[in-house]
Amino acid sequence: MSKDKDYLTSMKRKASVIETDLKTLSTLDNNGNYSVGEKLQRISRAFRDIQRVNGEILSIASDPMRTIPGLKLARDRLAPLGVAATTALKNMQQTMLAEGINEDNLPLLNKINDMLYNLARLSASIRAYLSFRDADQEANVRTFVKDLIENAKRLLDGEELELDQEDALTQVQESLSRYEKNFGALVAVHGSDHWRQDSYQVRTRLAPLENRIRTDIDALVSDIRARTEASTAALDDSLDKQGAFTLILIGSGMLVGLLLMGIIIRLVQKRLNRLLKTVPILPCFHQTEGIDGHCCELS
Repeated sequence: MSKDKDYLTSMKRKASVIETDLKTLSTLDNNGNYSVGEKLQRISRAFRDIQRVNGEILSIASDPMRTIPGLKLARDRLAPLGVAATTALKNMQQTMLAEGINEDNLPLLNKINDMLYNLARLSASIRAYLSFRDADQEANVRTFVKDLIENAKRLLDGEELELDQEDALTQVQESLSRYEKNFGALVAVHGSDHWRQDSYQVRTRLAPLENRIRTDIDALVSDIRARTEASTAALDDSLDKQGAFTLILIGSGMLVGLLLMGIIIRLVQKRLNRLLKTVPILPCFHQTEGIDGHCCELS
């Protein structure tokens, strides 16, 4: 995970915008649609969970000992035991050197020096295993520890030792036995898929939340789209019905108009016919008569 300050600031700003948008959407009228409101609430809850988990992951990523638990195990449960074994052997070595080297103690001193050398190689193998999580380095660590324990046991069983030398080698044996056990615990963590906690938390906690919110958003969009299409279809149907009704009204109006015109025409014709029938018997209003005394046609 990025620790860049500008990136983190940008991420917080975008998160704030999203949170504001979700609050705004939640306050909008959803036309009594319970499904839409429920999905918005789920999205808001998931987003809050993402913010909380993301904060925890950033906190883990800021501490190497929390990011890689194997480092903490090595520091707390292996290093002290390695130092204890090394210190015991060095004290034994320094005492022998102070007393003087001779043919009697030289073989023992050489064995102590070899053990100190192997302890240094053990420490290097631990660092290599922590860095690369390599199976060969793991095998090297186990081999060094096993050989050191066996060498200490052989010295205790086969050498004529002074009391302080026995105490020193006993401490080496006990420390390395505990070291061997604790290394198994370290491998169980450092050799697993959660050896790096920031990545593990992203995979197991953050990714499922992101998938959940993505699914809810897709469902919300589908719901809104379906309702919009249904509303559009209903509006189109309503407009079609209104159009048909309008056409019917227009047609009916035209028919009624034609009927009225026909009636009016027939009435006019009837009145004209009646008028024409009465014209011959009307008296002459003008003083113009024919020879036979009948009215003359007006010219």
